[in-house]
Amino acid sequence: MNYPLKFLCVVQKSETPSFKVAISVPKKRFHHAVDRNLVKRRIREGIRHIYPQKDFNSLAIKTLIVYCDNSIASQQTLEGCIANGFTKIEQYARNL
Repeated sequence: MNYPLKFLCVVQKSETPSFKVAISVPKKRFHHAVDRNLVKRRIREGIRHIYPQKDFNSLAIKTLIVYCDNSIASQQTLEGCIANGFTKIEQYARNL
């Protein structure tokens, strides 16, 4: 389950592998910048823990991660969602 994260990605085969991520936390859901930055930091930290375990060689991946909940999720919840999202991206990339 990817909730509360929504993944939008573009995957292409490439000679020079790259992985770029954009993170969006809507102002509509969190009015205070402190809360938006906290969620972004937690997502970045989750990516840092999960990314080395994935095999994205010879791929150019551009991903937008959108946070879709009205409350701040725990670090463990976000890491689980990020792992699921990256697994789906990895499965999609194998079918290219």
